[in-house]
Amino acid sequence: MAVSVPAVKRSMLPLYHWEWNQVHRLAVLFKARVTYLRYTHAISYERLSSILGEVFGLKISEGAIANLLLKVKISLDDLCKSNTTTVAAGKINLFR
Repeated sequence: MAVSVPAVKRSMLPLYHWEWNQVHRLAVLFKARVTYLRYTHAISYERLSSILGEVFGLKISEGAIANLLLKVKISLDDLCKSNTTTVAAGKINLFR
């Protein structure tokens, strides 16, 4: 099955770029909200899935939530590792 994609005019590129930035920003905020609800309020995957459906109108499975939280964990692990390295090297200056 062939799918035709309309050509993007040069004048439309800023709009596409703006839309992509908005989608990316909303995705980051969504990940933060799901992480906050899961770990701060200890909400189960099942309940979190129903909350996202009822409050935000977003149907998301428990497995998708688990995958999202795994990706968040991986990115936070990298950040924690770099912070640990910085602290261990003594590169923190508390008194400026």
